[in-house]
Amino acid sequence: MEDAELVTLEPGERREEGSCFLAVLKGRVVILDTTRADRARVHTTLDAGDTFGETDLIRGEHPNHVIVAQQRSLLVVFHERGLTSLPPHLTLELKNAFEDLEGAAPFTPTTQPPTLVLLSGGPGIDSAAVHGLSELLGRAIEADFEEPVAVVTRGPDGWRVRYATHGAADGAAAPSWAEAVAALPQPDYVLVSLGRERAPHRGHSDADAVQPDLHVILGLPDQPGDLDAPPEESVLRTVLLDPHASRKTKAGTLDLRPYGDARKRSCRLMMSPASLRSVAHHTGPLPMQALLREHRETVSRWARFVTRRTVAVALGGGGAWGYFHVALLKEMLGRGVPIDLTSGTSFGALVSVYFAAKGEEGLDLLVHRGRGLSFTQALSVVSTHPLERQIGRDLDDADLTRLPIAANPFATNLTRVQGEAAWAGPAALGARASSSAPGLFGPTVLPDHGIFVDGVVAGNVPSAVLISQGADLLVSSNVVPRPPAKAVPSSFFGRVVSTVSPLDRVYEAYLSALFFLYAQGADHPGLGCITVQGNDALESMQQRPLPSDFERASAIVQHALQHDSVRHAADEIRSEWDRRRKRRVR
Repeated sequence: MEDAELVTLEPGERREEGSCFLAVLKGRVVILDTTRADRARVHTTLDAGDTFGETDLIRGEHPNHVIVAQQRSLLVVFHERGLTSLPPHLTLELKNAFEDLEGAAPFTPTTQPPTLVLLSGGPGIDSAAVHGLSELLGRAIEADFEEPVAVVTRGPDGWRVRYATHGAADGAAAPSWAEAVAALPQPDYVLVSLGRERAPHRGHSDADAVQPDLHVILGLPDQPGDLDAPPEESVLRTVLLDPHASRKTKAGTLDLRPYGDARKRSCRLMMSPASLRSVAHHTGPLPMQALLREHRETVSRWARFVTRRTVAVALGGGGAWGYFHVALLKEMLGRGVPIDLTSGTSFGALVSVYFAAKGEEGLDLLVHRGRGLSFTQALSVVSTHPLERQIGRDLDDADLTRLPIAANPFATNLTRVQGEAAWAGPAALGARASSSAPGLFGPTVLPDHGIFVDGVVAGNVPSAVLISQGADLLVSSNVVPRPPAKAVPSSFFGRVVSTVSPLDRVYEAYLSALFFLYAQGADHPGLGCITVQGNDALESMQQRPLPSDFERASAIVQHALQHDSVRHAADEIRSEWDRRRKRRVR
């Protein structure tokens, strides 16, 4: 907004502009096209709420326009520098939106540089492995999104092209990375691999200065320092996890952070030490293609993080109604939509950790546990510890930091009076803390942190947790139905009874609480956010389930899978994912 100008025009007043984007807040203006010197013509008329100039600005064209006010008008004018100062991924969103307009010409800028990604490894990461992983990442970006890449590595003799979509690799050494790729057709991404060096992401002090758009730091799971560093959107920490190693937690408690607290973006790359050695020493096309096929799922997730295409799902609470989330995730997976980040409250937290730990198999396991959860629910009136034990057994006592997909259960801290998301520690304990319904179930007491109750108290659908992690496409799923309307009694006597009746007040409190939870997840406006409501599918069941009907888990999931609202929501998500998947950087 620093590049925006608020303009007031009186009736008949004229204002000449070059390349700009404007929005009319009040009044009416006429835009005159003055490209011809002999006469001006009316281009369009704008009323309050209309915008103009976005297509010219994105194309990089600079036509002259004259704004003439027909009424007293208030405008917001964004000049060209406003677009160029936006972060690269937001600029790209504008370009993609323009390209999606019916009949729009392709966007073809002439001077945009490639996206520069710097990769470096920390202690315990061999330089050869960093170079090999850089090529693997480049091949995944090329295969998944059809965007040309060049991978440049730095060795003792200078810079070399290790891999390029167009052009020969392993060419002669060059004194700088730019000279190494100068002979190649301009790629969309240049991946610069430094090897085992924790280089500052804003450049170097030597002659090989690199100013990257993104700095990817490769590290091991217990490597200190990175997660607590100041949050910077231009840094992506990639944690290398052994898929065959135990995920059992070593922590006795949770690492919790306030709701929406920004953290450095991080991605989990599941590759065994043997695979890393193979990556380090294989440089030929066939071995690298075989490695990409073997590790396609995890490397593709890494590519989505690097290219700003992550898909995140925020799952709201609602007891057994939360089995709607299971149907939605299954529909998304069935349409080929990936899921990279998850968070949830209450039962949404259970869906989140079961899916993050075991994928679709975990969702099926949670459905199978439905009848047992009814018994656990009864015990939770005394203590939610049995719920933690059940989740721990199912997930092999996994730690949140060692799950293939990030999951951050969200709970309400009554000691600190704030909502908090669990980032590390036992996944079962995080889900338990998030599911401790106040006044009904026993709270979760963590001596070093406080007393925790259900996350729905602070926020039913924890979208901000995922936004703080840099989610690009966010799906918010809320299962709390809209409460029924309470009619006004027609008679005077009925109205008097309604205002003094204790039963009516209890019912009104119930409706208010239900509406509070419904409204919290009803709308999450923002760039790349899709909101899904489960009330249509739940209310259409022959016998509407109660939040305590866990034994009906399978019936809820099967009904939701067959309901049009779930299919339409999944189709909308798939359409948005396709748009992002098929975009081009240039």
